[in-house]
Amino acid sequence: MEQSLRRRLCLSQLGVLNIAQLGLKFLAQFKSSGQRMDIYTSIEGSKGTDSMKRLITIGNFDGLHLGHRSLIEELKRQRSGNNEKVSVVTFHPHPSEFFGRDHKYLFMKEDLIEQLELVGVDELFLLEFGEELAELESEVFLSQYLLSLNPKLILVGADFRYGKGRAGNVSLLESWSKKHGIQMEVPEKLELQGEVVSSSRIREYLLSSHLEKANQMLGRAFYVEGEVRAGDGRGRTIGFPTVNIYPDEKKFIVNPGVYATQLIYNGVKYAAITNVGTRPTFTNGSVPISIESHALQALHIDQGTIIRISFLHYLRSERKFSGADELVKQIELDRQEALKFFRME
Repeated sequence: MEQSLRRRLCLSQLGVLNIAQLGLKFLAQFKSSGQRMDIYTSIEGSKGTDSMKRLITIGNFDGLHLGHRSLIEELKRQRSGNNEKVSVVTFHPHPSEFFGRDHKYLFMKEDLIEQLELVGVDELFLLEFGEELAELESEVFLSQYLLSLNPKLILVGADFRYGKGRAGNVSLLESWSKKHGIQMEVPEKLELQGEVVSSSRIREYLLSSHLEKANQMLGRAFYVEGEVRAGDGRGRTIGFPTVNIYPDEKKFIVNPGVYATQLIYNGVKYAAITNVGTRPTFTNGSVPISIESHALQALHIDQGTIIRISFLHYLRSERKFSGADELVKQIELDRQEALKFFRME
């Protein structure tokens, strides 16, 4: 009986996380090429010849959502021959962070690199956004950076800005491209169910607990990744042991609440319920937000381990209970709801 339950709860065997469940039909068109992507941290570091042309898109690509992926797919569609490369130019840190704003990343830099390689980008120019780039006049950016990449095609969004004070815009880029004989296109923004796909809209959905809508725009499940550290052990004493995850402090976090999630440990995927919040039943609510996951099967994870929590379905808001007994009853209800979501009831 126990062995049978373990088979049912191990998502890697069930294949529960799939495109149909999350409604990610768009994602099916973005196929992995299996090739290795070259990464450069400066324009000077790139290798190439005069005969080699680049098809380029430029931006921040925070989250690499379906809108971003559609730009890359268009570059791949227009590529012809071995002497043309699909290239992405982006910046780190995000300009908002450089200018002192509290920017939280939908996904960290390592995820962006991984995802760009998976979708078949040939080259990534990951440029440091510092004082030099921030003070660069828009015309100088075009002549010193873009022109040296020998572009055949430049593809950007309609709201693309560049140069000191964000003075450069699509109109200026279009005139400059025409002058240098470079093809330049501004595709219409991708819409999903009548809404423009954007990083800001995804953030709004994540903060308002519309998780499925955010995941649809992302084309995959939103997740946090972090180190497992010791908690206060209270979950174990009430019969629901949890792991406490500490993601990068610059990582964007979902709205506080309880979620049906997927816990990924050592490459294996497990069904779980995850609480994001301040644990008001046992605290005064002034403590930092914590992320605690309870796997729906017995699972031991050592402290110091890096695990990933993918958020699939919003169950309820976090609230204060009268005590441990009332909380336990609610957690059992949460568990049953999660089992229904994973079709394990």
